[in-house]
Amino acid sequence: MGFYVNPENETKEEFLEREGLIVTPGFSMQWDDIPQGHLPVILVRNPTFTAAGIAFCKDKFKVMTNSYDKRLRTIYFVPIEKLVEVGGAGFADMVENNILN
Repeated sequence: MGFYVNPENETKEEFLEREGLIVTPGFSMQWDDIPQGHLPVILVRNPTFTAAGIAFCKDKFKVMTNSYDKRLRTIYFVPIEKLVEVGGAGFADMVENNILN
């Protein structure tokens, strides 16, 4: 199961630019590099749309940043409290039950 950034009143790109900290392109980021209280969001550019997946665990992060996937990607660190607002009810429940407790 995956969770995605889907704000109601703006684009996902606008949300990420406002709320996220962009990871420097080319930075070889590891799961342990994530600032406390944040999660990485990977903005993937597909041919006809973008998707902003929330990497909520180490395994999801590995899948979403796999070097075999040649699509353009940008990684943002986003405060978890901000992601709860745009990640859907399932994400908010997961955070409440697993990450913050």
